[in-house]
Amino acid sequence: MVALLGRIGAISAADAKRLIRKYSLPDRTGREPGELRTCGTSTLWRMREWLRAEGVRILREPPPSAGHVDSALFPVRAFYADESQRTQAQQAVAYAEQAWQRQIVEIGYRAPHTLGDGEPVSAGMDFYFAESDEWAGLTVPLADLPSTSRCDCSSRIFLNSYLAGRHMAGTLEHEFNHSTQAAADCAENISAWEMFAEAAELIAFPNDWSSLSMIREFQKWPQYPLDYYSMSESSGAPSIAYIYGASLFALFLKDRQGLGGAPFLPAAWEAFSQEGTMFEFNGGVAYCTAGNTPNWFDGLDALLATKGSSLRAAFTEFSEWRAIVGWWDDEHHLTIARSISEPSIGASLSRFPVRNWLGVREYGTRYLEYLPSSDDEGPLTVTITGKVETTWSGSVLLWRVGQPVESLPMTFDAQAVATVVTPPLAGITRVLIVVNQLQDATHLPDERDYDNERFFEYRVAQAAGQDAGPPPGPDAAAPGPDAELASPDAQPAGPDAGPAIASDGGPAPESDEGCGCSSSGTGAGLSALMVVAGLVALRRRQTLLS
Repeated sequence: MVALLGRIGAISAADAKRLIRKYSLPDRTGREPGELRTCGTSTLWRMREWLRAEGVRILREPPPSAGHVDSALFPVRAFYADESQRTQAQQAVAYAEQAWQRQIVEIGYRAPHTLGDGEPVSAGMDFYFAESDEWAGLTVPLADLPSTSRCDCSSRIFLNSYLAGRHMAGTLEHEFNHSTQAAADCAENISAWEMFAEAAELIAFPNDWSSLSMIREFQKWPQYPLDYYSMSESSGAPSIAYIYGASLFALFLKDRQGLGGAPFLPAAWEAFSQEGTMFEFNGGVAYCTAGNTPNWFDGLDALLATKGSSLRAAFTEFSEWRAIVGWWDDEHHLTIARSISEPSIGASLSRFPVRNWLGVREYGTRYLEYLPSSDDEGPLTVTITGKVETTWSGSVLLWRVGQPVESLPMTFDAQAVATVVTPPLAGITRVLIVVNQLQDATHLPDERDYDNERFFEYRVAQAAGQDAGPPPGPDAAAPGPDAELASPDAQPAGPDAGPAIASDGGPAPESDEGCGCSSSGTGAGLSALMVVAGLVALRRRQTLLS
């Protein structure tokens, strides 16, 4: 990345050479041409403190070029390095005109600002091409906007020179939204930058495979914080794609608070902004004299308050909406629900009573699923007990064929205990228990406060109508609702330590033995669940087609 910044003139060639020599940095990552590339803006943001410590500044001077193509509709210009890129520049201008019309004219985002050849800051956007095996697009903040009193800035956009057609259009839509964000709040945390820009891309191109694959990564890790951002490639934690997939939350805000209208999203971005002046443009993100107050959590909370809601209430509702997707879509929630993959299930329940633990992080969610059989009748009693040092929310969702999903909200008392009793299960095809950890005091995106995992106990009992099945072992019985269960904070002493405890590090209890739940399942129990799930899906499809 450092070598590339030097080649495109974002930092001086001398600084790039010095850092490459000092840290033995590679010139390229070695990615193959067909591999997925993400937005380079987040990489620059991650590098900002390091570049600042190394005394490196982002240069305002434009890169050299052989010419440019201007738009006849909007203040948009695409530069090319040689005549072979002229057609590509013309294509970029055409896509930029569409993005400007959609985002500025129709949706209502702030117009971006840029710097030209020795010109002062002015409304508009300049695009350049650069070869990279790391990213598809890159938006670089340049200078404070002196005509305003807020912490905003001008910017410049780079597009990967391999881009063409639909891939160029989607990348440009994403980076163009970054330029509008910079014109409203240049100091905001990168989690908001990527979440909302990816949402803008999906609004323009709702069937984009790369955006949907990033939502799949987000849905794979529902127990992680909403604003989680990491460049880790570890298999035991979300990848960098997670924060792009969190665009699903922005799309929820559009559909729920904006009643399907995208203008709620620029209003949200305006709510994040603060008065002040931007300074020290380095590492891709500058600093605001007022700091990042309000951050996007606080700003969104204030905006939602004007609509009779709050960030906590919105996240609680979002935890339901993100589960009513795919085959379980009831056509009453997310606009693109049918295209969205389902969130991972923390525990699949198979018999009752059951009692166990699960871990979840702040602004994260855990899901427990039960698929009733055709002869299930007795209602379920669900009791959740959390830790009192934090706040909790949740619900029990009920699916019936051909009807909107019903939500039974949880109300937690002063001891962090909530109990919900479902109606009789006759006619119910799916029961989903949703549990959220909200926050202990404040959750600051800029602090990257991701590790506050806490455990909650779940108990589920059924009044009547279902055989608990065979005991888990010779002369043993399934634990009752009042049975003693080891705390998740206690380490098992050996093979006789008791039932497994589910946490972020691994699956829920690995079998039905002793806990009445499973994450992956084996043998006949899994086969039975697959048959039930298949019958439910078939009946749902027949209903939808009838």
